[in-house]
Amino acid sequence: IGVCWVSILDEEQVKQILNAPVENELVAYLCLGYVKEFTDRPQLELANWERRKSQESLIYYDSYQGNSSK
Repeated sequence: IGVCWVSILDEEQVKQILNAPVENELVAYLCLGYVKEFTDRPQLELANWERRKSQESLIYYDSYQGNSSK
């Protein structure tokens, strides 16, 4: 089974459809399903859309150590 992260474009509409509490913050759909094959790299990386970020740039210990600007 594979998983795909899909960004939520209209959070309020999704909250209404799912009857989710307004105080909750929805960040993504996680779609699960059977796949024909598993690739060595993510599909977005294979399509040159996005490069994989290093684990060191995403995982923090004890506190946030990243850049505060977006």
